Amino acid sequence: MPTVTKEEQIRADTARLHQMGYAQQLFRDMGGFSNFAISFTIISVLTGGLTLYSYGLNHGGPQQMGIGWLVVGVAVLVVAAAMAQLASALPTAGALYYQAAKLGNKHWGWITGWFNLIGQVTITSGIVYGNAIFAAALFNSLWGYPSDLTTTSGKIGVIGVFAVLLVVQATINHVGVRLAARAADISVWWHIGVIAVLLVAVGLLHPLHPLSYVFTQSYNASGFGSPLYAFLVGMLLAQWTFTGYDASAHVTEETVNPARRAPWGIVNSVFWSLIFGYLMLLALTLAIPDLAKTAASSNPVLDIVKNALGSTGGLLLFTGFVVAQAFCGLSSITSNSRMLFAFSRDGALPGSKWLHVVSKKYRTPARAIWVAAIIAFIPMVAQFPVPAIYSIVVSISVIGLYVSYVIPVLLALIYPDRWKPGPWNLGRYWPIVAWAAVIWVAFISVILMLPEYSAKYTGDVIGWLTATGTWAGPAVAIFLIIGGLYYLLWGKNHYNGPIIMGSEDDMRKLEADVEKGSIYHEPAVTEPAPTLTPQPV
Repeated sequence: MPTVTKEEQIRADTARLHQMGYAQQLFRDMGGFSNFAISFTIISVLTGGLTLYSYGLNHGGPQQMGIGWLVVGVAVLVVAAAMAQLASALPTAGALYYQAAKLGNKHWGWITGWFNLIGQVTITSGIVYGNAIFAAALFNSLWGYPSDLTTTSGKIGVIGVFAVLLVVQATINHVGVRLAARAADISVWWHIGVIAVLLVAVGLLHPLHPLSYVFTQSYNASGFGSPLYAFLVGMLLAQWTFTGYDASAHVTEETVNPARRAPWGIVNSVFWSLIFGYLMLLALTLAIPDLAKTAASSNPVLDIVKNALGSTGGLLLFTGFVVAQAFCGLSSITSNSRMLFAFSRDGALPGSKWLHVVSKKYRTPARAIWVAAIIAFIPMVAQFPVPAIYSIVVSISVIGLYVSYVIPVLLALIYPDRWKPGPWNLGRYWPIVAWAAVIWVAFISVILMLPEYSAKYTGDVIGWLTATGTWAGPAVAIFLIIGGLYYLLWGKNHYNGPIIMGSEDDMRKLEADVEKGSIYHEPAVTEPAPTLTPQPV
């Protein structure tokens, strides 16, 4: 079989993109490892698994780490496999909403896009804010930086770090996908290295409990009498960690041979996160010195590593966590901005014409990148009147993303004659995997809208909502009402589903135009593409 060169593959990928109606405006240079690395980095077990470790510890305790993580991880792997099959069939930056529009209609496309947008905005906000909390705690240990979120000065201190992180991460994304992709590549090895140190230094050298501890010991500080209820609600720890792997689909227009590489990026990112995350949680949990005291701490992770390694060793390892979380935020903005770019390219958002402009110098969706960063900053300002905003934002992101993950899967099941599988597919197991994915998402979406804490109603509605953590359900409802009104009043008359950017000649002119002045000197596609891709849907 003749070897296909990278240039030939890119021409074939571009031809496939033309078949779906879009010009190759973004710079296609990402390989299979980088595609995987983007999703692996956004999942980032050193981010979700650590920033919500306290939450899991108070809602299930060690059992949440030993059992909850495995249950959720296996279920998510099923969802990822179902998503991967559709990513192979329809490799565009629009990904989920494009799939829903083609498999259903423009209304389903818009609903999916709106859910994904809600999830993308809030997951970026949650990731970077969690990073800011950890960074501020590190700075507090080193220099006394204000980090206590129960005080106004501490909230301001964390918000300041949050803003700086967003600016730096948006800037890196602005100047090119190559830099963002290389950062994601480095991030994979950084995560593995830090987890390896944690396993040896904390889990193997300083275990305080036998392995059975994570399967038999529960803990419930939710205020609800039922340990099972607390455990179910506590699955937010793992479910939120396993989010964002749709990034592999969102960067398909920048990936070489995406019909094969994006599906593997989705599935492998979840599988390896499941393995490494489980080892990480076991190491930390087996080294807990005092369960009740650790669960009540403002940062249990920092307490555990400092107790095991001493102040200096603990802070060094904790610094590794902070850096890993910064990589995670960087990749989240990459994914978030591509979704904004694709959705606005099809005219689905206010200011779409302005928003989907590509930087001619860097061939990145520059405006979408900065809008993604700015919007991500807004929810966390609510921490002043609503102290529980972090867990609320996290819950919203999980619900928004996972609903958008399975709408196309459900439509593909209902209308099997409207699409053809790509080169990566599950064969006869597809219907079983797809229905299991839909059922799991329906189940977990209900669980994550339940009250997190038990508090009596005292007449103060805002105080009661804040104390119980019941904001997630109402917040999702508010987003849906706003989105529904927007669509009824404007969207349905202006959004017509995925567009066709013109004839073959028109798209080549667009590609030549965006290539002019670019720092990348690869020529625009002008030669016929070799036959390497499947026929269009």
